[in-house]
Amino acid sequence: MFARFGSLCVLPWILFAQMSWDMSAVPVVAAASASYEVPPEINDRGQVFNQAAKRGARKALKRIRYAHSVPILVETVESLDDELINDAARRRAHSLGSEGIYILLASKGQDVAVVFGHNKAHGLLADPDRAAIREAFLGPLRAGNADRGLENGVRAIDTTLAKAAAAKPKSNAQDMVFPATILFSLMAVLLALQVGTHDEDRRKRRRRSVSPPRESVLQGGHSHGPGRALGRL
Repeated sequence: MFARFGSLCVLPWILFAQMSWDMSAVPVVAAASASYEVPPEINDRGQVFNQAAKRGARKALKRIRYAHSVPILVETVESLDDELINDAARRRAHSLGSEGIYILLASKGQDVAVVFGHNKAHGLLADPDRAAIREAFLGPLRAGNADRGLENGVRAIDTTLAKAAAAKPKSNAQDMVFPATILFSLMAVLLALQVGTHDEDRRKRRRRSVSPPRESVLQGGHSHGPGRALGRL
């Protein structure tokens, strides 16, 4: 009985998961999270920034990464060898997987490209956000102050992610009332069905144990028949 009831109880949880606004509300045993190699936050191959600017930016980017669970890498190169910067950025961004934000800065061409990942954290980020981050890096770079561009760019990333996180819908208690009601109703129905089936089985077993076997009744009738006949004689 309990095995059947346990297997049937899986159905309400499946329906509850489908109806839930936020899948985090569904109890799970464990979920394997996407793993990635933690980037150095800034990879200054093109030697564009000074050490003080990089230290401050790394500290800020590490805080942003932990606050939003998004790896971020700012990478510089001296030259792209005639490769389009957007193509180079998309190719290099693969090192972050689908979770990250990648910024590529080319010092010779004085250009910047920004690549967003495709996970849920970036679902609310659009082209205007990408353009704002790019311009925060690019303006000071072309003005000859790359360190200021790094500072402004990191600040723009922080602001953009914070704004997206605040705008992301979150489930509350009212959102979960209807799914929870259906869940408990289904569990109550399944429990009632299981109890009814168990009671019916128990009644059948009781009737079988009380009723004498048909063969015994027939044998008893044959044994008493001759006695009654002799008595009448």
